[in-house]
Amino acid sequence: MSDGSVGSSVLYEMAQTMVCQEDYPTAIALRKLARAGYTTLEQVDGVSDWVLLATPGIGISRLTAVRRLARPDWQPPRSPVIKVAERFLSAARFALRFWPIEDLESVVQGSVLLPAGDRPIEKRLSLEQFAQATRKALRHCEVEELVQTLKEANVSQGGQPGRVLKPPHDAAAQSKIQNNGQGKASSKQKTSAPRRRSGKDCEHFAFEAKRRREIVEHFLSARARGQVANKDAWAQANYNISGRTLLRYEHEYLETGADTQP
Repeated sequence: MSDGSVGSSVLYEMAQTMVCQEDYPTAIALRKLARAGYTTLEQVDGVSDWVLLATPGIGISRLTAVRRLARPDWQPPRSPVIKVAERFLSAARFALRFWPIEDLESVVQGSVLLPAGDRPIEKRLSLEQFAQATRKALRHCEVEELVQTLKEANVSQGGQPGRVLKPPHDAAAQSKIQNNGQGKASSKQKTSAPRRRSGKDCEHFAFEAKRRREIVEHFLSARARGQVANKDAWAQANYNISGRTLLRYEHEYLETGADTQP
């Protein structure tokens, strides 16, 4: 599945709805799929579990959350099958560092180890491991399904055409300086102290980003155990912030994908 426009994705809009319902795990899963190029739930429902698991950020928990949107009685694959799938994906991503995808597709389609000859040991081992993982995977899925999984893993390696990489912060700043005043750096550099914020907005900056993530995870865990009767009271008692600020932390947590699930 190629990278698509997230802004036009129905899945992205669904994720926004899930945020309002405070169903963050499902919202994150939908956003991961939207960023991978999926646009509708029907499209996702037509793709095999193996292919979806090859999508960056989609593990078995998120797969379950998304599948049950369309099929409430859906059950995840058995643990041994999940381990086989994880092994195949790991071996595929490693082999793709050394081998063209066409060569690896021929291994899947023929289940025959290509001759490695006198190639570097890492390259030879990557192919051997991929062939072993392929033989085990084919006990649980069809050849075409495994080929599609391999293609998805290849796309997620980062070589997608049309993807624009943002320059480093320093490079962007340098470009701005060079374009200032007919390509010359400004002789006068203005410096100013950071503006101080007052009121409720100060609560957002009372903690660093890592600490804000920890606060959200603490809140989600406490709420799951039934320990939160009132969000505002809980936030005030535990971190001396308002419930509104905690809500902003939650939105930030979702936007940055700052979750720990593999």
